[in-house]
Amino acid sequence: MRRVIAISLLAALQAWGELVTWTAPQTEPVHRRLQQTLTVQLNVLKKDTFGTAPPKLDVSFRDASGRLVQASFSGSEGNAGRKLPNLRHGMSATIVGSEQSDTTQANALKAQMEDTGLLSGRLARGQTLETTAGNLDKRPVFEVASFTAESGTSGSNGRRMNAPAENKAIVVLFQPCGNTLQASVTQDRVRSALFSNNDNSFNQALSECSRGGSQFTGEVVGPIDGCPSSEDYFTTYEAIHALMTKDTRWQEARYKMMVLPSNWGGSIGVGTVGGGLTWYDERYVSDPVMYLHEVGHNWRLHHANGPYAYQEYQDTSSSMGYCCDMRCYNFLHSWQLGFSSYFRELSHSEILNSATGISLTIPALGSTAQSGVKILSDNSRSTDAYIVLSFRGTTGYDRHLIGTQYANKVQVSHWDGDNTQDAQPTHLLHTVARDQTILISDTDRDSNRVSTQIKLTVKPGSSSSSVEVLLCAKLTSDGESAPTPCGDGGTAAPTTTPARTVAPTTSPSTPGTTVASDWTSYFLSSPAGKMPVAALGCKDNFCSYMRLRYRTDIAFNTATGTRREVAGDVSSAICQSSQLVTKVSVVTNSDGKGY
Repeated sequence: MRRVIAISLLAALQAWGELVTWTAPQTEPVHRRLQQTLTVQLNVLKKDTFGTAPPKLDVSFRDASGRLVQASFSGSEGNAGRKLPNLRHGMSATIVGSEQSDTTQANALKAQMEDTGLLSGRLARGQTLETTAGNLDKRPVFEVASFTAESGTSGSNGRRMNAPAENKAIVVLFQPCGNTLQASVTQDRVRSALFSNNDNSFNQALSECSRGGSQFTGEVVGPIDGCPSSEDYFTTYEAIHALMTKDTRWQEARYKMMVLPSNWGGSIGVGTVGGGLTWYDERYVSDPVMYLHEVGHNWRLHHANGPYAYQEYQDTSSSMGYCCDMRCYNFLHSWQLGFSSYFRELSHSEILNSATGISLTIPALGSTAQSGVKILSDNSRSTDAYIVLSFRGTTGYDRHLIGTQYANKVQVSHWDGDNTQDAQPTHLLHTVARDQTILISDTDRDSNRVSTQIKLTVKPGSSSSSVEVLLCAKLTSDGESAPTPCGDGGTAAPTTTPARTVAPTTSPSTPGTTVASDWTSYFLSSPAGKMPVAALGCKDNFCSYMRLRYRTDIAFNTATGTRREVAGDVSSAICQSSQLVTKVSVVTNSDGKGY
């Protein structure tokens, strides 16, 4: 049942064959220009802003003349990571495309590859976004039409550990082009924040999150002064490298960590995907999660996302989610790094065909390494993780979840990778409390949730070191919002999902009425127990922003209809066959602030 999900923009990843290919949409202008074919070595940097805009990848290479050239993947929303294939720092690639020779167009492309929120301070100086981006980043731009590369993965069986036990680093405090670091950013402070065993240091956090399996040693140097020719991160690294190249500490260190003034570069943290380069905004030098996150990119970890690709960082139970509350890695990331492993592997059909359901005791991830449950499709390879279950208690390193929405709950996640080396995002599908039953809904990573026909019941209890769960097939009598617990009897539903058909709709010109009160439903009376569809209400601050539209020629039956309310600012409703859902986007959240 595992689906092959195409990467956006016709990108295809064939991880088992170790081939990565990508092609821009044929509507992109780059296809109509005279093109070059280049064989290059890529620099791949993941720029973390932790904002609402999608994180961007900074991809560059040296051309035949030795220039450092920025690669713009046409039609990728400015190199949005979710729109690109599985790239790795240092990989050799064949790219087809053309250099953008028009300065105005090149600056426009650079602007698309920046996070506009973090450029707001520079925009306040009166410059346009395009001029600002062009003035800061002096690299020429090569527009990529197609791309082919060897992924460089080992094709391992998923057991090789990404995180070495001993890691040697050097930290450089760098002051570029007259921009000075804050007086509080001293060698002693950074050394203590990174390499000490003090509580809340990076080394202490990594030791805890790795179950004592990994640690960093190193030195801090600087501040040193220099002036890169371009305000981009790789050019900045090369300027530092030129200053430090004869220093044996720099030569011997596998990990090169650079601390920069907050007005340089624009991102909060940056890490190469693979490799050992990281850059940090000076304001975050005392946050261990920032180092766990960026070094995680060095170890080929992607972000901890919500169900969809555009929901980057939204699994805040992981250090690969939003920064900077102290968190260790979620199960999948911990497994990729070799800190955790699976204790049970199930197949989709095994669960659906079980007459009594499958009972499991899942140990807490924070205190037990062998703590994951892998659910595979029947035609997948042994290393494919289709759906993963884990229990986030409050013991061991998950003590940091005490008082959060994740404490003592079962996580249901999706992952598209084939082995520990795949830099694929994790997708948190469900967080399930004790004495709760859900229907597991997978994701197509784009905008749809997909029924698996599997139910998960988390049994009552109070232990934070393990949890009892039961997996079973969905019953024909189960509603989507309130399925009966596994073990309560009934007839299993068909194991194939019926085809869904939705009539085309048009938007009427007259909006409904908004009422500033408690939740208010807008349904007009109609004979025979049927009412026109207008599945929307409002509450408090929302009511001043909403307008309703409905159609009187489409109706639902009150006797068989299913009502869903979202519990929070971001949630989802799932239709059964022959049902219809209304999708609503709201530009404020529950505290009334605009986004």
